[in-house]
Amino acid sequence: MKNKKNNYDLMYFIPLVFLIYPIGGILYYHYPFWTLFFTLAFVGAYLYSVIIRGESKYHMIAWSTMLTYIFYMTIFINSGFIWYIYFLSNLLVYRFRDKLKSFRFISFACTLATVVFLCFFKASDFGDRIMFLIVPIFCIGYMWIAIENRNSEEQREKIAEQNQYINILSAENERNRIGRDLHDSLGHTFAMMTLKTELALKLLEKRNYDKYKKNYQN
Repeated sequence: MKNKKNNYDLMYFIPLVFLIYPIGGILYYHYPFWTLFFTLAFVGAYLYSVIIRGESKYHMIAWSTMLTYIFYMTIFINSGFIWYIYFLSNLLVYRFRDKLKSFRFISFACTLATVVFLCFFKASDFGDRIMFLIVPIFCIGYMWIAIENRNSEEQREKIAEQNQYINILSAENERNRIGRDLHDSLGHTFAMMTLKTELALKLLEKRNYDKYKKNYQN
């Protein structure tokens, strides 16, 4: 379980390598310099969502910041930023584990649909339009497979916990059975000893020493 958690944590941090593009864009593609601070805000919001567990209003602020960054950078800076939507898909599936009707999932779907729609009609090249159709297909397909895998893992963990609980109950029942058997055996032994003691006392009262000796030896 710990290794699995470490794998998920690693999966969150690997995509950060792609942040080289908005930084490189400032140096080589004349992106506005202020987008560097926007990118840093995105990184901060993403790391906050990954590292800080639980739910609070700050998680919603971080989520809104990431959506705003992806939307703005895709529409007004470079349409290639649409691929950054995968940052959020990982968080939805593995970090927040949100349902389809949750605010985050609905806002994610609306942002993705809006960005794809605007970029599709904004693009002048046929290849770019195809790409904007492929991105949501890949994204939805990835999320569906990831959710299925997550549900399968949760089911296996649930079955393993149930088996462990059954094994504990079986061991407890076995200990109880042994205890009952031991109690019954000791009870029978003490009953026989009591019976023989009473018989011996009666024989002594009657001064029947031979029978007393024979009963004592038995």
